[in-house]
Amino acid sequence: MKKVLNFFRLRLITILVDLFAIPIAWYGAYWLRFNARSIPQGDFLQALYILP
Repeated sequence: MKKVLNFFRLRLITILVDLFAIPIAWYGAYWLRFNARSIPQGDFLQALYILP
């Protein structure tokens, strides 16, 4: 039983890290698209809309 709980705990940690890493990578891609300058508001809202 302990092995099963440990397995699911590790899975949960992995999923939570992925949930934070994906939006950060998505924002970083948009930031690089605009040559590391501020992202225009319209494009930023579009990025938020299509964020997985």
